[in-house]
Amino acid sequence: MKNLKKKIILGFLILIFLFYFLFNFGFKIIFSVSSFISNLNNKISPTPRFQKENFIGDITIESIPQATNSAKFLVQGRAINFDTVTFYLNDEKIKTIDLPEESDFSEELGDLKDGKNIFHAVAKNKAYSIFKKTSIYEIFYKSKKPKLEILEPKDGDKFLNQEIVIKGQTDKETFVKINEMPVIVDANGNFETSLILKNEGENKIQITASDIAGNLETKEITVFYQK
Repeated sequence: MKNLKKKIILGFLILIFLFYFLFNFGFKIIFSVSSFISNLNNKISPTPRFQKENFIGDITIESIPQATNSAKFLVQGRAINFDTVTFYLNDEKIKTIDLPEESDFSEELGDLKDGKNIFHAVAKNKAYSIFKKTSIYEIFYKSKKPKLEILEPKDGDKFLNQEIVIKGQTDKETFVKINEMPVIVDANGNFETSLILKNEGENKIQITASDIAGNLETKEITVFYQK
């Protein structure tokens, strides 16, 4: 009977101790564990959908040649809230650059092929897995000088009249000047214009042909005017 009483008292004391421990420390432990699990879930969980939908970013190409006589070309632009910009030429990836959140870029790229080339760029934000593509740009590359033939007059010709006719032929879509004066070129590359000889005796005539790529061909002939 005495031992039973001791066991009851001991059990009662243990129960009181358990209640005391739970009240002072147990709830704190439970709260800490819950907070740890919650923070862990937040780290593992993907970025909330609404943040991705509200993402604001842009990429613009501010300078790019429409035509060039160099196989390499300079492209300039600006990217906002993107980490990288990848450049594509004729549907092939040619270069990727890293950028801060808001930055201008200026890159020399190549190599262009003869004729028409297609160019675009793609910006990427890694955190949101968002891409943005620029417009498609056409770049015309031509390295050869335009053809230029002077049909009339011939070098060294002599004239009794002060007004003469100049005829020639060049490539299509080419600009021609005679002594710095523009001349009309037809769809087949033919041109014809009249010219007043200013000097009695020797007169030099300079003819230039230039294309949209910046190639230039020049020829000079000398004719003589005799009253």
